[in-house]
Formats: sequence, C-alpha cells, structure tokens
Amino acid sequence: MSALSRVAKLSAAIDTERRRVAELGHAERMAAEAVAASRRELVQAIAEGKSERGPQRKLKEAQAQAAQPWQERREAAALKIREAEQALAAFIDSNLNEITGEMAPKAARARANVERALQAALESMVEWQAVDNEWSSLLRPVNGLITRPMPGLGLERTRSEILAALEAGIVEPMPRRDRLAEAIG
Repeated sequence: MSALSRVAKLSAAIDTERRRVAELGHAERMAAEAVAASRRELVQAIAEGKSERGPQRKLKEAQAQAAQPWQERREAAALKIREAEQALAAFIDSNLNEITGEMAPKAARARANVERALQAALESMVEWQAVDNEWSSLLRPVNGLITRPMPGLGLERTRSEILAALEAGIVEPMPRRDRLAEAIG
C-alpha cells in the first residue's frame, strides 16, 4: 500500500469517528425529544381522562433511553479521534520522504497546469484585444459613428498579475525544501 493510500485510510478513520460523534449527538437529541413528546402524551391522556398506563410506559422507555451515557460515549469517540489523529501524524512524520516522493509528480502536474492556464488566459486576452482593434479599424471611416469608448476587457490588473506570476515562476504546491528538510530531520 502506498504511503498516500495509508494516509487516506488513516484520514478516513478520523472522519468515521467524527461522524460517530455527530451521530451520538443526534441520538441524544432524539432521546430528549422523545421524553418531551412522551410527557406531552401523558399530560394529554390525563387531561382527557384516558388510561395513563401506555403513556407512562412510553415515558419510562424514553427516559431510560435519554439516561444513556451519551456524554461518555461522545468523550470516548473524541478520544478515538485524538488517537487516530496522533496515528496519522506519526505515520506522516515517519514516512515523509515516501509521501514527498508520491506527491512530487502531482505537484509538478498542478504547477504545469496552472502555467498552461495562465498562458492560455494571456493568449485569449491578446486575441480579444486584436478583435477589439479590428472593430475599431473597421468602424473608423463610418461618418457619425462613435467608435470610442468601445467596451474594454477590464482585465489590465489581472493581466499584470499573470505576467508577474509567470515571470516569478509558478511554484509547485509542496512544502519549502528547507522546512521539509527540518521536519524530516
């Protein structure tokens, strides 16, 4: 199993425990609501002079469910979450070189995709400007037709930011090598 697969498995265990905490909270709320509903039924039965036996039994059952150790169950699940998070952290710490090796191709692909997208955006802006200029040239000789102001693209700042980013070089989404070396020890 690859290191990233193991990370995914450990992360899934954390997610499972987090869902368990949420489910426990939901179950506790439902038990409390059942107690309230049973009380209302009992009050209604008393008010209508009906038999209290059934509503009392329902109330006792609801109270027994509500009296379950919900807090302790949530605390136990939270403990499992902490243990799973510690296991994940320990695994990452002890397998950082392998994880880095597995992440490097993904990071390089992501960087290349961003560079291509930014280049394509610049080329599209140039194409848009060329069409705008062509329209201006076509309409210039027409008497009485005001050709300016033509609507602008409005992406001058974006274009400048793209050029600056490409000039600086798009970095791979990886930890800085010096910080990674410190972490690996």
